[in-house]
Amino acid sequence: MRVLRWGLAGALILVVAVIAAPFLVPLKELMPQLGELASMRLGHRVRLEDLRLSLWPTPGAVARGVRIGKANEILIDEVRLSVAPLSLLDDVPVIDEIRARTVSVDEAGLAIIRGLSRRAAQAPATKSAGWRVERIVIEDIALLHSTLRLTPFDLALELGKSNALTQATLAMRDGSFRLVMRPRDAGDIALEVEARNWRVPVDSVALTFESLGARGTLHGSTLALKPARARLYGGSVAGDVTLRWGTRWDLRAALDFHNVDVASLQRAFKRSAKLTGRLTARALMHSRAKRAGALANGLALDAPFRIEQGAFGGVDLSKAAAISSDEIAGGETRFDEFTGKLSVRGRARRVEEFCARSSALVAGGNVQVDAHERLSGRLDVSVANTAGLVRVPVRLSGTSSEPVATPSRLMSVGAVIGTLLLPGVGTALGASAANLIEGTAGCT
Repeated sequence: MRVLRWGLAGALILVVAVIAAPFLVPLKELMPQLGELASMRLGHRVRLEDLRLSLWPTPGAVARGVRIGKANEILIDEVRLSVAPLSLLDDVPVIDEIRARTVSVDEAGLAIIRGLSRRAAQAPATKSAGWRVERIVIEDIALLHSTLRLTPFDLALELGKSNALTQATLAMRDGSFRLVMRPRDAGDIALEVEARNWRVPVDSVALTFESLGARGTLHGSTLALKPARARLYGGSVAGDVTLRWGTRWDLRAALDFHNVDVASLQRAFKRSAKLTGRLTARALMHSRAKRAGALANGLALDAPFRIEQGAFGGVDLSKAAAISSDEIAGGETRFDEFTGKLSVRGRARRVEEFCARSSALVAGGNVQVDAHERLSGRLDVSVANTAGLVRVPVRLSGTSSEPVATPSRLMSVGAVIGTLLLPGVGTALGASAANLIEGTAGCT
């Protein structure tokens, strides 16, 4: 019984010590000195609102209200450190986990983090860091950026010998995006990307992927995804993407589109959806810009394409069969197949070898839209009517949102002459003759 009583008394004393220990150590008085020490190590101002030690369930410490930077560029609500108890008897104690919760980082804070990363990478290797850290978890990170619009995310770092990174996982808290990074030899980092219903986080586009899967590498400031596969807007995209950053951002990609809804794609790039149908294309693109959010504005793209079962909005080219010099505007032109070669330079677009076909109409030529959305070009439009096949050269004007098609004056004169010579069928003959004088363009 005496042994039992002593055991119970010892246990009680231990419990009291565990509970009272955080309050017995005057850590609040030490916080200024600890903040100065952290500031010296990081090279940036560090302040703490509260710091407490704990012995249960594992030895460790909790810091609250951590502010880093002169203007509080990095804010951390809580940092909790847990030590492996038995490792305190070893030469190199082990920190099981460092967990930070509710973190806010602005653009200047990102610069601080990049600077710390460079210093860590350039620091000479040592046999022992004094402490070994096994895992770092940062929960609920909010990135405050002028162009990037990331939803809150978590970051988990797994560390090995000499605190070297073995794996990093970035995951959006809504489950839309997950990135796993594993360092390899020669400074490369292997990447695995998985996404579901994920929107590209830049202001200039509203591109949303139904699913995305990619493998690649990160080397310095170069990201290469080879291959990348995605589902979007009812179709699929596959190809290679390379992104570089530094003084400028540089994006290059070779992508194959199959059966993608072209109206949704236009809206994703914040353009009016004047073209509908299902897109198949081989696109080569390149863009350079000072900021990531400006890459879409500097886009250079070349893509032979085919669009099936769609329509051009804003103009009905079948009205060209009326053979008049009046402007044609309003309505839509439906087609079974539309092919051509798209060229994009910034906000200016051009379609060469334009060819749209349906059971009632064939239109071929070239179309341009300048950076101010002004439309120009020429189409040869062949329309079936009661007089036979009428071939009409049409000039385009107006804007991409309000296109205007005007049959050429020479075509109208030819139509009138044909009608006078041979009523009934002369209109078609006259129009065809005028078209031969002007020349043809596009598909046959």
